[in-house]
Amino acid sequence: MPNLVEKKDMLQFYKDKIYADKALENYKKWFPVRSSAALAGLIADLMGDGHLQGNPKWRIDYTSSAKKELNRFGREVFTLFGVSGKIRKCNTNNYGTMNYGINCKPLARVLHLCGVPSGAKVLKEFVIPVWILKNKQYFKRFISRLFSC
Repeated sequence: MPNLVEKKDMLQFYKDKIYADKALENYKKWFPVRSSAALAGLIADLMGDGHLQGNPKWRIDYTSSAKKELNRFGREVFTLFGVSGKIRKCNTNNYGTMNYGINCKPLARVLHLCGVPSGAKVLKEFVIPVWILKNKQYFKRFISRLFSC
């Protein structure tokens, strides 16, 4: 399991190391973030039915019309990172969907460094992260979750 994100990789998001250390104090147990099949599945969820909002807000949304699916996503995020979000009704469409939203800048930034594209996915090109492509188990989990979306 190679390391994907080290704490030092997060410094790019902060003015200096003092601010980074303070902001990441509650999340230091995450580092180093290691590759896993579970993380590959989470990346696929966000590339499919998810959204990673980048600068300046850095937040995560996962959309589904099934509360059971939103709860599954929430459990997986909590298992990997110990962070919870909230389910809310999606008011931006007429499809009766809901969002599982997570307002955690450090988590959004970590996931971005792991390969989740930020912003409007329909307007930009993005690729499957190399760490997923090189491992059959990770790729199997990734592609299964992506097709489920």
